[in-house]
Amino acid sequence: MPHEEHYGTVTESGRLVLDDQDAFKAAIRALSGKPVELTIRRKDSKRSLPQNGYLHSKTGPFRMMAEHTGDSIEAIKTALMGHCWGWHEVVGVTVPVKPRTSDMTISECIYFIDWVVPWAAMEWGVIVMLPNETDRLRWEELALAERERDQELV
Repeated sequence: MPHEEHYGTVTESGRLVLDDQDAFKAAIRALSGKPVELTIRRKDSKRSLPQNGYLHSKTGPFRMMAEHTGDSIEAIKTALMGHCWGWHEVVGVTVPVKPRTSDMTISECIYFIDWVVPWAAMEWGVIVMLPNETDRLRWEELALAERERDQELV
């Protein structure tokens, strides 16, 4: 049987309330009489909107590499997700294990960003700014625009 994940919430009294109790029971029945491994951990949230914004920003990895290669942003996203997370076959077609950025958790997206910046430089010669560098660039652009406005008033 393939790996299954089930989700729920632990109440204040320590009781586990499953999101889909019927699916969990079916999985348990399918494993009747077999040894199992059970892992319980806090569920990580999906990648954040600021993380997604960085990945798609004009100085983020998707746009920078799309401009460098001439490929579409979607093609670059697919290639990078596959290079980072691996590939598998679905109906005879090779696709990324994680096909969309929305499939990543916050922690996975941090890993992806930490992976993609040096990978882009080493593999394709593309220099991608880190998130804190793009923030600095935005502040510098705002300061420049403000100085230009001030010059126009003089």
